[in-house]
Amino acid sequence: NFRPRQQQWQRIGQESDPRCPVADNTKCGCSISKQSDYRGTIATTESGNNCTLWHDFFKTSFPKSGMNENYCRNPSPDFDEAWCAIEGPNEKGESFEVCDVPKCDACSCTPPCGTPNLEGCGCPSFFQAQECCDSDVNDGGEEDDDDRRRFECRFGYLKEACRIGLTNRKDGIKNRRDAFCDSAEAAFCEGKVNPYCGCGMYEHMCAESPDDTICELAASSC
Repeated sequence: NFRPRQQQWQRIGQESDPRCPVADNTKCGCSISKQSDYRGTIATTESGNNCTLWHDFFKTSFPKSGMNENYCRNPSPDFDEAWCAIEGPNEKGESFEVCDVPKCDACSCTPPCGTPNLEGCGCPSFFQAQECCDSDVNDGGEEDDDDRRRFECRFGYLKEACRIGLTNRKDGIKNRRDAFCDSAEAAFCEGKVNPYCGCGMYEHMCAESPDDTICELAASSC
């Protein structure tokens, strides 16, 4: 039976990494989530109009979207950025306008669960490993199956963070140790006694996405 040490699978993917500062959603909004994460106090639109107080309809319909006062928010997928209601229609006949909310550094943002990390940095995948895997579990399943799904979910995201980090490296395998790869390797090798277990992970990564650095690392680990 698959029985990883409980504390170990919970820890892997949940440790912090100093290279991955989390976006401050009181100051900016993440484009990957259409700035739906923004919780700051900007209350003016790009055109300079003042925002009006949110109607109770929005507060009731989107209770988790921070519909406070007249602050810019994006509770609706119809907009690509934070927005707000304005007094009367504008020149286009619209009573809603996009706000001038700064965009967060994409590498400090968490993509929606299951969304590929398209940035040239491993941090978004690292954040997904922290935030996405408990919600992927079917609560009605067996405990062992739930443990396996959590574990494989975190490993998948950490493996992607490792791949991105290695692909972007310019120093080849000279300084191969990487926090993302260490976490991914720990997940892959949990419960295995083979000291060369990491070899299998890098061989798998090399087969999935051939890259000189990753494949050299696979060869050096075996």
